[in-house]
Amino acid sequence: MNEILVSALVSTYNSEKFIRGCLEDLINQSLFKKNWMEIIVIDANSSQNEKAIVEEYKRKYPNIVYIRTPERIPLYAAWNVGIKQARGKYLTNANTDDRHHPAALEILANELEKFPEIALVYPDQIVTNKENETFEKFTVAGFTSYPEFDRQYLLNYTYIGHQPMWRSSLHKEFGLFNDKLKVAGDYEWWLRISERYSFKHIPLLLGLYYYNTEGLERENTQLCLTETYQVRQFYQKKANKPSLEEFYPQNTYFKSYIDVTKSLPTVPDVSVILIANSVSGNLITTINSVLNQTFKNIEIIVLLSSQNETTYLKNYFYDKRVKIFESTSYPFLEKLKIGLNYAQGKYISIITDENKLFPRHLEYSLSILIPNPHISFVTNGFFKVKQGVGSKAFYEYERVKFLFRDATEELKKLSKEFSFVGAVFKKEALMNEKNLRVLCNEPELALKNITNFHIPQVTWEYLLPYDEKYSKPEKSVLEIDSNTKIQNLADTSKPPLVSVIIPCYNLSEFLPEAVESVVKQTFTDWECIIVDDGSTDNTRKVALSLQKRYPGRRIWYFEKQNEGVAIARNFGISKARGKYILPLDADDMIEPTFLEKAVKILETEQDISIVYCDVVHFGAESRIYPSCNWNALLEVNMNYLVSSSLYRKIVWDKVGGYKSNIGYEDWEFWVNAIEKGFKGKRIPEVLYLYRVRNVSRFKEDLTKDRINKAQIIKLHPTLYTSQQIQWAEQVLSGIKPPEYYNDQYCIMPITTDLKLDFKKCFDNQTETAEKNTSDNTHISESETQRLSTKTTESLQPKVYPAEQIEKLIESARSDEARQMILEFLNQNDNIIPALNDLAISFYLCGMEKEALNLLHTILLIDPNNPIAKENLELIQKKGT
Repeated sequence: MNEILVSALVSTYNSEKFIRGCLEDLINQSLFKKNWMEIIVIDANSSQNEKAIVEEYKRKYPNIVYIRTPERIPLYAAWNVGIKQARGKYLTNANTDDRHHPAALEILANELEKFPEIALVYPDQIVTNKENETFEKFTVAGFTSYPEFDRQYLLNYTYIGHQPMWRSSLHKEFGLFNDKLKVAGDYEWWLRISERYSFKHIPLLLGLYYYNTEGLERENTQLCLTETYQVRQFYQKKANKPSLEEFYPQNTYFKSYIDVTKSLPTVPDVSVILIANSVSGNLITTINSVLNQTFKNIEIIVLLSSQNETTYLKNYFYDKRVKIFESTSYPFLEKLKIGLNYAQGKYISIITDENKLFPRHLEYSLSILIPNPHISFVTNGFFKVKQGVGSKAFYEYERVKFLFRDATEELKKLSKEFSFVGAVFKKEALMNEKNLRVLCNEPELALKNITNFHIPQVTWEYLLPYDEKYSKPEKSVLEIDSNTKIQNLADTSKPPLVSVIIPCYNLSEFLPEAVESVVKQTFTDWECIIVDDGSTDNTRKVALSLQKRYPGRRIWYFEKQNEGVAIARNFGISKARGKYILPLDADDMIEPTFLEKAVKILETEQDISIVYCDVVHFGAESRIYPSCNWNALLEVNMNYLVSSSLYRKIVWDKVGGYKSNIGYEDWEFWVNAIEKGFKGKRIPEVLYLYRVRNVSRFKEDLTKDRINKAQIIKLHPTLYTSQQIQWAEQVLSGIKPPEYYNDQYCIMPITTDLKLDFKKCFDNQTETAEKNTSDNTHISESETQRLSTKTTESLQPKVYPAEQIEKLIESARSDEARQMILEFLNQNDNIIPALNDLAISFYLCGMEKEALNLLHTILLIDPNNPIAKENLELIQKKGT
């Protein structure tokens, strides 16, 4: 008898309708015909007639083993029974409802023979929704899209697939499958053995997977989720590896298969132009990463250099969104022009076969491009990924992160022909021949002359070629000592002009990015004070390493017991020597020019005490949030100031610091400052980067929104109306306020007497400002006069192009209308007609939440505005 190379494990329970097709599939495997394979059927005490069918085949083929258990046992217990009987060097599970390419098991076994350091191999699969089809004749419903093996991904997502093959010797080293698990035993096994060994993805369609709605996983969806989560948590904790949810959100990353049965829109919104060097595993991975995007209305224009490669790839992909063309050996620019001629989308992304997109790459980029028509393209952060060999039997990935403009600098080194791979463009920007040549040949000039925006979020990877020699991680641009980059450092012996305060509680994974965003400032006369608020993670270690990394910088580290962010900020500010204060949360960042621009305003405009800017959200959300020009009336009732605003230290002194245990401590701080007579100014640029996380302090505050607002009103009653004060008293007493109060998140309740009492509060503000004249930071006399009549002046229309805006909206050009309105508002105060039109443009573009918030804001200024009331009523009716 020949030596058995592969043992195929077939577990069956009430699968009579599938078992014959399963056995026919396996006996037609090339390995079985060569007598190098055995089939072990484990009948888990089925009540159907599988036994008779198996016995029929067993009489013909001696390499079929049949085992029937005396009682019903679960799947992994059945596999364990088969493993104990198996003679093969390699094992694979053969599900009764799945099928194989005739050479599938021989191909997988050859890979394991060729790479002795690999423990497990896994192929891709065609998906069918028709039962008992064969690999020779099947109905395509889709195909699986598995990534290359990376244990960090495996710690977060199950992606090995349904037809892997592994070494039988592993069971002597690691034991059998955990038969206490019902549906996640294979996932637990993969994580167990991958602690020591590596896997290999075989980018070939070798399996036919039946999407069985009555299968074990889909009959036990909740159990599947629960078990998978428990297994994942155990091994993540054991490995001490951070979650990748920021890059691969759990509900978006890996779906069972890419469905090709659903009809696609006639015209795609996005065309991804993929310029490939050759057909390889990387190319398959790249295409699959595009198909796995959360934004689905796309096409992929794949440009290959030879006819043979084009034919092969067309036979591999069944998805109609993949369009493959031959581009021979043209230069990169000419290939790009060919791709643009084929492209139908309004937006274009250009990538190569060395790139791998994270699932929300396009979603994030479009969330910036679509509502901002003046922006021509968006760039994103990325990981530079190098694979090396850490030991003879284990592969490790080295990841270096690049954000800000460093991303473009690094791409110039990696991609000689095009520095903007991964970027997403508006097509019209690329159809301009001059723009196209500048983008290809002069990236610095392109960044300067073509309007663009950088999302400080890692949304893709640059995959470097495999390197057999494992090298130590090289320093990224972010990690190079800043003394080598910036020559004109401030004199550290003198007090700094700016003190940046970073309170940190268990945010060590984000702290380096926050500090690096300060180090990268073009303004260098600053100190950075990190306050460890009793963290239980490795914040101390990270902070001390940052001090060593930047020895020429004034980075100070303090520890204290955990008392909350307000007290931590106050502690840091009490240590500060700077004239100006910038609070910065440990998971947020500032753009490199923020301090330079903000300090210039405070140094030259003595009546300004607070400088703020526009904000971009990144992380779980990607969106620009423009602020509005300084309006004390609005800030008291709706917080639009970002927490990371630069202010004079005397503001903190006069206000008495941040109050603890009230929630919305930032908002209360600004309201308090307004009550003391201080004034702010906006920089109309996106210079603050706010990270949105699924769990954050701000989300916790929202759950207590009413109480937080009521506390602010109670602390500053002179700024609020009698009705608002009554509302606050009811909330704090546990009494539900009357329904007529319009109570929105982070917006004070709108009341009928709001307009009258606003004038009173600003009259009071004028008196307060007069007392602060000696501070040189007070509101000027002209400003107090303007504020005291703000309520009536703000309702008077200025020179506003109302007819032009109306025509744009009526002709379905809402994007252009919104941009024109925003440009007008950037140079003028918040004019009611402009705000009403802006709300309409938001709604027509699908931004219903923004439209509602803006209409509520209008009613804060003018509670009886008929247009805002009518629009609000119409939107709310459509919403129901």
